[in-house]
Amino acid sequence: MRISKILATLTTIALAAAPASAAVASPLDKREDGCYKSGLTYSEITWDRNAIANARDEACCALAGDYPGETQRHWCKQFHHWKHINFTARNWFKRKQHLHVEDCISVLTIEMDACARGSWKWNGDAFYFGSDPNVGIC
Repeated sequence: MRISKILATLTTIALAAAPASAAVASPLDKREDGCYKSGLTYSEITWDRNAIANARDEACCALAGDYPGETQRHWCKQFHHWKHINFTARNWFKRKQHLHVEDCISVLTIEMDACARGSWKWNGDAFYFGSDPNVGIC
């Protein structure tokens, strides 16, 4: 009985702490495809390229999974000095689609290398991907 109470308490604490970095479904918003023209660059978030790559990989692990038709999820990685990167994946099809971690990493790697200020890009299939370095807290 005590173990189940402890597990329930730990689960409650973990769920309460999750919103800042959890993948969250939200209504679709409209964005222009391509590189962002203003805002922070990834190097202004941190000079550590491994930290940026790790954030991308963490985001893709969190964003992967089944998406009902026309839904999106967001995930945010907080860095020091009030800076973060927002990641988004959107299923633009009207039917359920599955996002694989590897596909997400592949698209975001190309986009993050090509667009220093972040981007919003269609992968040529069911998903749009966004990454956006920003000031503030997730």
